[in-house]
This record gives sequence, structure tokens and C-alpha cells, in this order.
Amino acid sequence: NINYTVPVGDTLEGLVELSGSWKSKQYVEYTNESWLGAYETFDLRAGVRSDRWEVIGYVGNLLDDDAIRSASNQPGLGCCF
Repeated sequence: NINYTVPVGDTLEGLVELSGSWKSKQYVEYTNESWLGAYETFDLRAGVRSDRWEVIGYVGNLLDDDAIRSASNQPGLGCCF
């Protein structure tokens, strides 16, 4: 994580936080014949705060990564619940 804060006026503080994570290749089944590729994601938080309140905006998946994050080779349950 990278955090940055800066005073805004006499009583406020601006803040920005960038966080990232990386997931290596992961196997879907015990025979290791199927897998999901590695991927990374980044999230951003920014806002303003005082001693008594804060306003924060959050952007998940900042770079709009569309990697497949989970899979299964088990029989399906049909449609939806």
C-alpha cells in the first residue's frame, strides 16, 4: 500500500491510498491440468477528513482488469437460486 496525506487548510487533511495485490497462477483441479492465470489488481481510496468526520471515495479494480478470479470443474447446480 502507498499512503499520502497532506494538510488542507487549518483543520482538514487530504488523503490518498493506492493498494495493489498480485495472485500467481492457481490450479483449478487436483491433476493440475486446468488453471487460472496470474493477475494483479489495484484499488484507490481518496478523501478529506477532520477530527470528527471523513469523506472517502473508493475505486475498486482501478485499471478495470477483467481476469477470471475463480473457477470450478465440479458439476453445476443448474441455474440460479
